[in-house]
Amino acid sequence: MRQAATVSVHCPRTQQTLNMFSARELATMKPAAYFLSTARGGIHDEQALAGALHERQILGVGVFLEESPVLNNVLLKTNAVIATPHTTGVSKEALNTMAATPPNSGGHIQ
Repeated sequence: MRQAATVSVHCPRTQQTLNMFSARELATMKPAAYFLSTARGGIHDEQALAGALHERQILGVGVFLEESPVLNNVLLKTNAVIATPHTTGVSKEALNTMAATPPNSGGHIQ
């Protein structure tokens, strides 16, 4: 994290990844770095991320917020944040795969 120009997070939210990026981890990022997350909310601390932006500790972020974030969410108050809905599973290919996957198959097509 000390050397990366971009830290990009793509992992599921589990007990091991919950709050994986707190103020301590963000403080190790080099100035002018970007923090990008396509993971579920809760893996990064939104307050800490907003603080790092405010203090110009990092340059910008692209984060995925919890579905239906409240309008006064601290990260929505800065131009350095790009907030998008979590729509990966809504592609034509994903919907076709879901339709072809038998129930209780563990996600594997037989």
